[in-house]
Amino acid sequence: MVSYITYLPLSARLIIVPYSQAPIRKSTKTVSGRGAIAKPSVFGDEFRTTKRDKRQIKHAALVSKIEKNSQKTPKRRRASKKLVTNLESLADALPEAEESNDAASQVNVIKQKTLRHKPGALKRREKLEKLERDRFNKNLTEMSNITSAPVANKDETSTESNPTAGRWSALRNFISQTMEQQPVFKANK
Repeated sequence: MVSYITYLPLSARLIIVPYSQAPIRKSTKTVSGRGAIAKPSVFGDEFRTTKRDKRQIKHAALVSKIEKNSQKTPKRRRASKKLVTNLESLADALPEAEESNDAASQVNVIKQKTLRHKPGALKRREKLEKLERDRFNKNLTEMSNITSAPVANKDETSTESNPTAGRWSALRNFISQTMEQQPVFKANK
């Protein structure tokens, strides 16, 4: 871009900027040679917005959005749902420590209840727990009988590791008797 410098007084000289931004306002082209007729502005002449003004307005709007989001007002509860609690009322809700010292009441304290109640679910679970306890007790008595039999047959001069080894072998025998095995794996032994 070539600029021509002319010797004019300072007030009449134009400053030529090689890279200027495009104007924001829509330029009206004149059809006739008289020139454009200025349209009356909605805001009047005192409220002219330049690019700088518009940029400041956009920036102020962005900053206000950010500040507004950070200052969230807490949701109000209805009067009927107002929480009125203090430490004394919470302490009153807890059971007294002196009342629940006996072992019989401790057993009954722990009850597993589901959140959603299904009719008969509690009875079914208690029945299942009772069956599991009975099966466990039966297996425990069988294991105690098996472990006591090999120890009684051994000599009294056995080492201390033999009773432990006898218990482990009894446990292995018991598990192999009670466990279901496929014939393919039994043949490999």
